[in-house]
Amino acid sequence: MTDTFRPDTPRSRGDTDAPHMSPATPAEDVRTIMINQISWGAVMAGVVLTLALQLILNMLGIGIGAASLNPGQGPGANPEAATLGIGAGIWFLAAGVIASFVGGYAAGRLGGKPKESTSGWHGLVTWALSTLLIF
Repeated sequence: MTDTFRPDTPRSRGDTDAPHMSPATPAEDVRTIMINQISWGAVMAGVVLTLALQLILNMLGIGIGAASLNPGQGPGANPEAATLGIGAGIWFLAAGVIASFVGGYAAGRLGGKPKESTSGWHGLVTWALSTLLIF
């Protein structure tokens, strides 16, 4: 039986001080770089989508919260301020998670890269930039 294929490089010939070398051709190296490169346009599109969706969902939450108030029926018919505040906090958190997911997913799809891990990095960078802009 023969050993597994070992490319002919200085290290495989016994020179342990030689740098690691790949037998890949320059065209393969360029393709690898292009596949793993980040698409900043896709990231920015994801950030814009995240921020717009966050705004829309928060406006929807404000509308629903305001519709639950009825000042004409007196204080007993309205929800307490603590209940309204807890509901608003939960809605803000849920809206942020939904908007971040949609923006990250869109950035990953718009990146146009065939590798799933590169798409995941697009989504992560989109989430990070959106979070920084929101805070």
